Amino acid sequence: MATLFVPLIYGLDEYGNFLRLALISFILHRVIDIMNEPLIVTSSKDDIFGATIKNGIFVSFFSLLVVFLFDIKGLDFALLVSLFFSSSYINFLYKNNDNKIIVYYYFTYLSVFAFVMSLSSLELYSITVSQFYQVVTWVSIIISICFFAKPAFSLSKIRLNFHDNQINIIHLIGFSFSNIFLSYLFLYLMMDYMDDKQLGALRVALALVQAAIICYPINLKFIQMDFIKSGDERLFYHLVFSSVFFIGGCTILSYVVSLDLRILKRMQDYISVMDIKLLISITPLVFLSYLLERYCSAKGKIKYILISVALSYVPFCIILADLPNIISENWAGWLIIVLSVYTLLISVLSKCKYMLYVIMNVTCLNLFYITGQKGILILLLIYYLFIAIANRRKQ
Repeated sequence: MATLFVPLIYGLDEYGNFLRLALISFILHRVIDIMNEPLIVTSSKDDIFGATIKNGIFVSFFSLLVVFLFDIKGLDFALLVSLFFSSSYINFLYKNNDNKIIVYYYFTYLSVFAFVMSLSSLELYSITVSQFYQVVTWVSIIISICFFAKPAFSLSKIRLNFHDNQINIIHLIGFSFSNIFLSYLFLYLMMDYMDDKQLGALRVALALVQAAIICYPINLKFIQMDFIKSGDERLFYHLVFSSVFFIGGCTILSYVVSLDLRILKRMQDYISVMDIKLLISITPLVFLSYLLERYCSAKGKIKYILISVALSYVPFCIILADLPNIISENWAGWLIIVLSVYTLLISVLSKCKYMLYVIMNVTCLNLFYITGQKGILILLLIYYLFIAIANRRKQ
């Protein structure tokens, strides 16, 4: 939510400049989240807050040392501390499994966010983007601790068990690499080849993709549970349903953007910088890759995800390091290629029963990006609608 609304207040230029100074903080925050994920299951209610805080402190100070020694830019230490502290508190709330308190916390966060955003938009005081994030985060946590749920915290009783969990952590990071890449790592890699406005617009575009995926009616965690129970049958259902949902939504978006609407004129600053074709092309593609990741995970085939990462994202990073001009001149096209190769590799390596559907989706979305012809999306949508109707009749 912050990614979508903060640029409206500060503008894409200032938001892009903020990202340039804080991208490593967001990447490390995501890594800390991945490290803490197993603790939701393995730690007790009394220990989870302290255990996750310790992981956050360890990663933060280690990264601070690395940044200091190698003069790496992009680490906002104060922001990172607020982010991992917030995640630790959220993990504590989920471990307690009290849905009412969780709702209270998120309502508090939204209220504080709206209040601070209103004050910022009225220009009653000067506050940077980083300070905006920190104020919203800390105030939300303090209010929640005071009025809703206070976590137990005892550092002396908790140890860092990196040795015992290092293999699981490596697997989790590999499993989540595509998500990390699309969220912030790609931005960090492209940072030297974009101005602040382009960088801010790209982050907003990728946030819109992630927001669209969240809008899918079925949570990805529940989808993974579906795969554990039913496997290929449920994969076919989600392939068809998600194709109708995302390709249909993207087709509508492609027509809406082409209309002469007043609201679109107000957002012209965004639209002129964003590549709408890229946004429309990668949204169904990203969800398809996430879907296949969950399928592999449910089948115990995480090694295929790791191999796919090694054969798609890693070569991209190597090419960018050695031949940056090749990537920077057409970064959007390369992003489509990397996502397509990654998705196809998972499909092939896992011997997915419905590989032809994956190939068809990837091919059509690439053709749309190259040609801009909306008819390609419409034909693909009609095809999946026929499949959905035919399957419904069989049932």
